[in-house]
Amino acid sequence: MNTNNLKIVAVIFMIIDHFAYYFHYAISTELYTWCRILGRISMPIFVYLLVQGYFNTKSLKKYKIRLFISAVITQGLILIVKYINLKYYNYYTINVYDILNILFSMFLSLILICLIDRKVLYANNFITSVFDKLIRLAFIIGIVILYLKLNFDYKYFLPLLAISIYIVEKFREFFEWEICNIWYKVILVNVLVILLILSSVILSEINLFAILSILFIVFYNGKLWKKSKFMKYIFYIIFPLQHIILYLSAMILYTKLI
Repeated sequence: MNTNNLKIVAVIFMIIDHFAYYFHYAISTELYTWCRILGRISMPIFVYLLVQGYFNTKSLKKYKIRLFISAVITQGLILIVKYINLKYYNYYTINVYDILNILFSMFLSLILICLIDRKVLYANNFITSVFDKLIRLAFIIGIVILYLKLNFDYKYFLPLLAISIYIVEKFREFFEWEICNIWYKVILVNVLVILLILSSVILSEINLFAILSILFIVFYNGKLWKKSKFMKYIFYIIFPLQHIILYLSAMILYTKLI
């Protein structure tokens, strides 16, 4: 699978998950459970693509800006719909607006990877080198404090997963012989299994089904496929759009049903 294939798979499972989340009152318990189980597949794929984007993007600066702007826009739109919800459809309750959306966490995870990976600009100067490390350490501590104080989607598990995948990718970059690709897959699968089992402890038991994402990630071929602006921005477009459409539709339908 190439990046576009993985992106489409992740988006489909994300929408299935959010459909059940917003329309929980209108569907059976069995359907709700299955949708939420399938929805667990999307997050690890998105995080894996985030790390791949770090290594392959032409402009890391633009990549970070896109993530941050999308996170702010999504949160802003959700707050607007929250106002509509509380003012006109207050019988319908959902706590999506109490959580900072996943794009904020993906943005901070990308920042953490940059802080860990970025080489010192003036390595030959001891004072500058020490100052550089102190600045990066301060940023890392600041991000940790944000995770402790604010309510991020998937909590601190998402950056933990992103950094772990980054370390595995660096392992492949360090070794160059052909057999490395086999070991890369073996190590990646083991790391993902351990972390996704851990996620069921950190988050909730249903997150154990995130292991199903490995069935897609393991077949990634390292290729981007055809260059397309739509495919490049599909996640940034669909992520806020599906939240708003599902949120509005769910509250309107709920009001009609009661």
